[in-house]
Amino acid sequence: MSPQQRAKAITKLVGSTCALLALAASILAQVEPVQAVIRGVAAYFAGTLTTSLWFLIFNPAAPPSQASSQATSSPAETGDSKKAA
Repeated sequence: MSPQQRAKAITKLVGSTCALLALAASILAQVEPVQAVIRGVAAYFAGTLTTSLWFLIFNPAAPPSQASSQATSSPAETGDSKKAA
């Protein structure tokens, strides 16, 4: 499973969990059904958005192994003949 697929799956899981908790709390508080569904939808979007932001902030764009291998390329690979001589 790629990191992008994992992030998407976790985002949906957290959003769904938030929605279920909001629906359960609305039922226990004896809220009207329409308002309970609205709260569930709002909780789903809030959970999805915050989880997406979490992955955006705390996951690096490129793994360190790829970034270091690009930075240490030899002059022959970059086409600079003066440095290679």
